[in-house]
Amino acid sequence: MADRMIEASARPTVLQTAGMLVAIIVAVAIYATLCSAVSVALIHGGFLFLFYWAGMRAAARAELVPSLIGALGGTGLAWLVIVLPGQMGAGGYAIIGVAVLAAIFMMIRGHCPLLINNAFMLYLTVFTIPGAVAPGHYPQVVASVLIAGGLSFIAMAVGQKLAARGGSVPEVG
Repeated sequence: MADRMIEASARPTVLQTAGMLVAIIVAVAIYATLCSAVSVALIHGGFLFLFYWAGMRAAARAELVPSLIGALGGTGLAWLVIVLPGQMGAGGYAIIGVAVLAAIFMMIRGHCPLLINNAFMLYLTVFTIPGAVAPGHYPQVVASVLIAGGLSFIAMAVGQKLAARGGSVPEVG
């Protein structure tokens, strides 16, 4: 069952849905091409960002920056969780334990929501799964998130220009 049911009257028409599907195919092709052009092979970090921001945050303009910053912050802490124990032993475990608990505390308290948010926790969780990313590949995840985030900013700007000209921009969410 879908997370949220769309009322029949609010659903896009078949033609609108086909148009959105074509736009998604073009966007994915552009994203994959840009990643390939800059030698970013691990593109799943960017897809996770797009899923989170577009799907979970309804592609809301106000959610784009916090989603991007949270994704990058969560990836950074995930990298530390993977790398520090191997480099520092028990001291590394202590540092990441304190860092993760501090992040959870800050999220519960609502502190620093630009960084510590659901995107942060999603990326921290996903990229600490054993085997999800090799320790040396975290820069690729960051690059793929930045490319996806940059394309999202561009898409928002294009949509805003189209709307200002009276063009049709489909509502998301």
